[in-house]
Amino acid sequence: MATKDVTETPEKTQSWAEKINENRSTYMVLGGVILAVVLISFWYTNNLKRKSQRAWALVGAVSSAMSNAQVSDTSLKVEDLNIDAHKLVQQKLGSLESIPQFFRNEATSIDDLHVRKLPEDLRRTVLLKHYKVALQDEIKKSKNTSAAPFLYYWLGNIYFQERNVAEAAKWYEKVINRYPNHFLSAEAEKDMLAANKDQTWLDKQTYDNIENLDDFEANSKTSVQVTTSKGKFTIQLFDKNSKAIENFMSLVNSGYYNGLSFYGISPEKISGGCSLGNGRSEIGKVQAEFQDVYVQRGLVILEQVGNKFGEVCSRISITKKYPYFRGLQRCTILGVISEEDMAIVDSLTGVDVILGVSAKEVSN
Repeated sequence: MATKDVTETPEKTQSWAEKINENRSTYMVLGGVILAVVLISFWYTNNLKRKSQRAWALVGAVSSAMSNAQVSDTSLKVEDLNIDAHKLVQQKLGSLESIPQFFRNEATSIDDLHVRKLPEDLRRTVLLKHYKVALQDEIKKSKNTSAAPFLYYWLGNIYFQERNVAEAAKWYEKVINRYPNHFLSAEAEKDMLAANKDQTWLDKQTYDNIENLDDFEANSKTSVQVTTSKGKFTIQLFDKNSKAIENFMSLVNSGYYNGLSFYGISPEKISGGCSLGNGRSEIGKVQAEFQDVYVQRGLVILEQVGNKFGEVCSRISITKKYPYFRGLQRCTILGVISEEDMAIVDSLTGVDVILGVSAKEVSN
């Protein structure tokens, strides 16, 4: 059988070369387009991957903060917080001197302090403020990532924690409308229903009966001015504890506190109101009205009678430092002292005495 000669002639080779040469610019443009598409696809994929990694890292950090007030980023410092969270830390702590040495480590200022070293209740509040802004910023950058529904959902949860039900419902709706088949959609529906149905639902779940000390001072109708050998300070009384306050005022009016010394003085607190000067007297016993409260600087607490839970007496304690060693406490609140007046309290020693206590009405 004869074989077919497939050898190209010089004329054919020249013809192909001419065609390629004639369309060289077209081929170059086409090659450039293909290369550009490949590079753009590569860039987009990697950029999306970076965004997704960053978004998921934020989701993890928010989840940790929401569930147990822990900081997943151990390098996060106060100086790294957004302006609202940073301002809150400065207001609550005042200066580095208000923090026990054990928690300062190598910090030289409040800004240099690691967020994980903050007391639990303050740390939780600060983290929510910080991550609320972080989530809002990340949502603008990571709408197309797999973490997006989680960003929406956690932002809704933060607003829910802050009792901003309307704003929480808005972000829950985004999860429901944009990701109807996502498992978070069912969770968002449940939370939104709870938010719309009962605005106090969150309070009952997480903050039941915990007093907000930032508000009660403004609503107080009574205060007492305590004159000491170092100066005067005012206690805004917590009127809600009517029995305890009435008992305290009867002691004030009888002149019981005049001439009593201070005792139990430490960097954390100072006590007074004991006729024996050692914290063992039980004058003015009365049935207590208790609150769940996060103990904080300037808080004035009526002390219990011995180990008898449910009964307090004339003795009082004033918290001087933000107490790292305490969390949520059940106590009887007498009142609160302003930060300005706490300068007098900080200066008191065991040789100082109460010269007098006088009551006055507060005009709001």
